[in-house]
Amino acid sequence: MALPFAGVRVIDMASVYAAPCAAMYLGDLGADVVKLEPPEGDQCRQLYAFSDPADLSKPFVALNRNKRSVVVDIRKREGLAVLYRLATWADVFVINTRPGVAERRKIGYEHLRRVNPRLVYCALTAFGSTGPYAHLGGYDVVMQAQSGIFGVRRMPDGAPIPAPVMVADFSSAIMLAFGISAALYAREKTGEGTKVETSLLAGALAMQAYPLVSAGGASAEDNRKFFGLYSSYPCADGQYIVICALTNPQFRSLCQVLAVPHVADDPDFSSHTKRVQRSPQIHGLLEGLFAMEPCAHWIERLRAVGVPCAPVVSQDQLFHDPHIRQSNLLVDTPYPGVGTVSSFGFPLAFSNSQASVRRPAPRLGEHTLEVLGEVGYTLDEIEALRRMGVIQPLTTQGGV
Repeated sequence: MALPFAGVRVIDMASVYAAPCAAMYLGDLGADVVKLEPPEGDQCRQLYAFSDPADLSKPFVALNRNKRSVVVDIRKREGLAVLYRLATWADVFVINTRPGVAERRKIGYEHLRRVNPRLVYCALTAFGSTGPYAHLGGYDVVMQAQSGIFGVRRMPDGAPIPAPVMVADFSSAIMLAFGISAALYAREKTGEGTKVETSLLAGALAMQAYPLVSAGGASAEDNRKFFGLYSSYPCADGQYIVICALTNPQFRSLCQVLAVPHVADDPDFSSHTKRVQRSPQIHGLLEGLFAMEPCAHWIERLRAVGVPCAPVVSQDQLFHDPHIRQSNLLVDTPYPGVGTVSSFGFPLAFSNSQASVRRPAPRLGEHTLEVLGEVGYTLDEIEALRRMGVIQPLTTQGGV
């Protein structure tokens, strides 16, 4: 069976992390994604580059598989005409500029809607298109600060600590891909395209849906209070274990494994509410018990009785985890001139089709000639565009 988005054509004119990630998810599910880049390429290509020439990098490879790269200089009138031709061919257009920038460059929603009324136009911004911050730019760490995430954890001296992963980028990427999916579904019923918008700020706030509930005078800080049954503990071998015993049966099973069944019978711990209220007492008890045996000892016994738990592993260990490999959550892809590259795999599985790396992340301009031919340009027209510096095929860059 074909993948869900087989036959859908996407122009990905976005750069850096979030929006390109959304476009990649569409490509993973079968869409034909064309990454439209300026002559200098997506700036993400230069971040931690590992190829020669330096147009492949760790983040670029992570976020741009299953795409074709076309280099067009839309600052030139002829380049803008190429973009319009591509827009008539596409179903989806993805961009991430500040509000107003696309309109000034004549690539805003209304401009492209005129050439293709069925186009789903997708705009990702830092702060959204309305409100006093709309004109500002930003990256993930800026959104962590503005959304309250950065200030949740602090050093002993009070200095804030950012989240160790790009929560705003990747949350907004998922939301954008979801919005595109909804717009394509709606188009099947109406025949009309639409504009889909989200922001990095929205992504950062979405990651805090529970802490941001304010009811009965409770603050966000109240929602983050420490709970000893949803925490980590050092074991005898120095490894840490994380447990999550939220229900009464889980708490009772935990106490049995730790050889303190009487604790589960104590009226002071008879409900979740009471256990939350006595969290420091529980934490002190569990800290001493877990320190008596190595981590693997506890993992085996707790999992056997249904208590959710896991060892705290390093990211490097994930590359050798058999479960992650067998689940297709990490995949190996060969890159000519580079070697085999491991990266995040496919978070969705379908019973009648399987996502795969059909194309590795492209070299800059690798598919320029191919795609322009598909949208109707003759060889003479393509050569004229090349001579004018409007397009840039891979062969003019000394690529591998």
